[in-house]
Amino acid sequence: GMIEEPLATTSIVPMFALSRLASSHVKVVLSGQGADETMGGYRRYQVELLRGFVPPFAAAALARVSRGIRSDALARGLGAARETDDVRRFESVYSVFSRDQIAKMIGSRENRAEQRIRYFFDLLGCSRQEHSVERMMTLDARMNLADDLLLYTDKITMHHSLECRVPLLDLDLVRFIESLPRHFRLGIGEGKRIHKWSAGRMLPAGIVKRKKKGFLSPTRQWFQSGGAVREILLEKNSRFASVFDLREVEDVLRRHEAGANRERHIFLLLSLHYWMRDFLAPRAPAFGCAVAV
Repeated sequence: GMIEEPLATTSIVPMFALSRLASSHVKVVLSGQGADETMGGYRRYQVELLRGFVPPFAAAALARVSRGIRSDALARGLGAARETDDVRRFESVYSVFSRDQIAKMIGSRENRAEQRIRYFFDLLGCSRQEHSVERMMTLDARMNLADDLLLYTDKITMHHSLECRVPLLDLDLVRFIESLPRHFRLGIGEGKRIHKWSAGRMLPAGIVKRKKKGFLSPTRQWFQSGGAVREILLEKNSRFASVFDLREVEDVLRRHEAGANRERHIFLLLSLHYWMRDFLAPRAPAFGCAVAV
């Protein structure tokens, strides 16, 4: 209810706890959000860089191998490797559920996610950028941040009466970073180069060069046993059940319980369940487009 729309980002959970803790001490906080999108800190950028070194026949083999990989992020990246159209490949990397999975779940197939990405791809002139990883970062900085990370951060911190500022998204700073040659931002095996070079002037190497840690949530363990999550999502009389095929939903739960990481899938399904319960008008049509982003 606090976020007011369905999201699949499990870091909402630790952000809530962190904001609650911070609110007992201060009224204004600074966030480092924006560095990964503008300076290439995410693992998907490494996959996109490496894709240029993979011949077509090998990309097809990687796509087949990806079906058996338990890591959700790695499976999506490898599965998209053989797609030559940037927009369709980016959609595949970003999507929580594939188009085929969405069709099985709600009995409808649509391409609104692709249309939205292509709109910004053209609006921002991404085709003029030299490398596809630069195009991906450009889109992420305008779409991923606004529609996900900044959205939930703003709403959660506001809920706790906190003012959250994002200095790394200062407009002049972003323009400067995006004007730099690609190798200043990232390279094979290394992201956020200019960020680290700058930090190295003030911080010890042990901090600057330490391994990247995600803003992790315990949701993978929470969902492992099923229990209450199964009761909520498989309730036959809910509005959620009137749109989603519960057999397909149960298959997602079963795969996660068997060891495949489907925590983002389940988190999104729970988010959709509560959104439909609290915000969907009784006679309003339910659209499945939110599942694709």
